[in-house]
Amino acid sequence: MNEANMADESQYSRSAVPILYVEMKPRLSVVQFVLYGCLKSYSIIRAEKNTLTVRVPLAGRREQYKFTDFTVDPLSSNGLNVVSGGEMQWRMTLKSLFGDKVNETANIEENSLVTKRIVSEVQSLLEHGGVAVSCRNCGKKLFVRDRPFSKVLPLPSDGWQEVAENWFCHKEKDDVPEISRLQPRQDEILIGETDFYMALNKSVSHCFRLKENSGDLVCDRCARVIGAGYKDHDILFAEVYIHSVIVTSSKENEEKTTISSLTTNQYCDVLFSRLLLDQAQVFTSFRFIVESKVGGKFKPFILVWLMDQQAYLGTPDVDTSAKEVVFVPVVKLLYQGCIGGRNKETAELWSRDMTVHSIELPSSLCLKVLSSLIEATKQVPPSLRYLNGFHVGHLRR
Repeated sequence: MNEANMADESQYSRSAVPILYVEMKPRLSVVQFVLYGCLKSYSIIRAEKNTLTVRVPLAGRREQYKFTDFTVDPLSSNGLNVVSGGEMQWRMTLKSLFGDKVNETANIEENSLVTKRIVSEVQSLLEHGGVAVSCRNCGKKLFVRDRPFSKVLPLPSDGWQEVAENWFCHKEKDDVPEISRLQPRQDEILIGETDFYMALNKSVSHCFRLKENSGDLVCDRCARVIGAGYKDHDILFAEVYIHSVIVTSSKENEEKTTISSLTTNQYCDVLFSRLLLDQAQVFTSFRFIVESKVGGKFKPFILVWLMDQQAYLGTPDVDTSAKEVVFVPVVKLLYQGCIGGRNKETAELWSRDMTVHSIELPSSLCLKVLSSLIEATKQVPPSLRYLNGFHVGHLRR
């Protein structure tokens, strides 16, 4: 066991509750702890291999945190630092892992290119028929088909990675001709990493509504944007964003896929973080410009710099007396928002850098990801929220 004391002459609050931030890094065998919230008064911290106890005698508080996913070596405590505002930071050596975390860290390479799993789940449902496409926001069934499509064809990946042997060096999006609009046949589906394309005529029952002025495809019930489209004669060519819908089997007693059952925010986090990991592996790049096409031009929304691809963040379960710390796998990153002309100089500098890769996403997904990152930054201790002009955030993976 190991103990640390912290004293301050500042006023303390009896109602304040210690906030514990835990970041586990299996690759480095390190667990980082940050304790803040009520450490302005005299505090006693006792660390054991799988528990952490915080006592604030003057405030009459005692909090105990329990770790079920790992054990640490208390005698390895190092890097003790107390910063302004009453934050205490320290590190311990990760001694052992339990349960699913062992398999997750052992299969890092096997989990590569995981975006394909999301696409394959949707593709499998579309191929076998009996499929229902519902709005992820309100649950309205947008499209139901009882029989399989004749063809479910994968679209080429970004940059045509499938023919990488024929690549040649050029600056992204320079002198690249505009690709004509996709027009799948009425019994076909074209599916990509973030969307799928379908053709619908008047005889097909659906609940899409096309905004003629913007080309947005919206849900009939909640008017939430679920894709884009255009009409050619009496046929609606629809590009449906995977993050905006839930694709499930229309057959009774058929379970939803694991990905589809996630909440909207979780789904967007998972979709984007896995896409980032895929692109980082394929292009050996750790800096990305996330952009969307607005008014015929690409507009940057977020600048992203990967920090840690295999981190875990711990959140105490407040419903138990001995708070069990639940760990979630995340991608830790630095980011800057570019909406409204913010960080324009950095965006222009990155756009000229050949080591920076651009990712084109629907603007609705860009906004959801930026919102998730902002909320994630609020969960980080104040002293760790900024680094070299960038915000520190994380996304579930």
